[in-house]
Amino acid sequence: FTYIYRLWANITDCPKPSCSCNAHIDNLGDDSQPLTFPSSNPNLGFVEISNLEPSTQYTSNLNCKVDNDTDTKTFNFTTDYGRPSAPQHVTPSLVSQRVKITWSPPAIHEASFTNYRIFIDNEPTPISINKTINSYEVDKDYDNGTTHISSIQACYLNNQLRLICSKPENITVKVIILTSTTSTTTTTTTTTTTTTTTTP
Repeated sequence: FTYIYRLWANITDCPKPSCSCNAHIDNLGDDSQPLTFPSSNPNLGFVEISNLEPSTQYTSNLNCKVDNDTDTKTFNFTTDYGRPSAPQHVTPSLVSQRVKITWSPPAIHEASFTNYRIFIDNEPTPISINKTINSYEVDKDYDNGTTHISSIQACYLNNQLRLICSKPENITVKVIILTSTTSTTTTTTTTTTTTTTTTP
């Protein structure tokens, strides 16, 4: 992942064009970068900083200069995590006539997501799953011959209390139940794999 952060500063008593401002991040060792001031709000400037680590505290120095007069402000900020990566190894199976979904956590750092959510058959309200749980079983029996679509995401509640989630991992399950006097066979299929389970 590449994290790019935009730092904003509201600059007053700094007339343009004689005033210039730049920002420097102590932890990076890079050169100072000039602030950009949009024409729609000439007092509100920003600078984009790249190559920052997530969940890390940085110290920024903001310098504004008018002629020979320079003012410097120092402040600390902590970066956030971005969008989580998707759960891994998502696998459906049939337990009797109920669909069970298992998965592994995302490959990135455990702190980068807060929970999972699952949608069943395009229901508008997702099912929220604790991040420590890696499986979910639908709480109803499915009819023979029916097809069901589910999706699972890893989600993160960021510092702005905004929930951002990974790209949905869609799972298509077709319920096929073949009954004989000796055994019952249930078969599930996904978009990428086929799993067959035989239950005595």
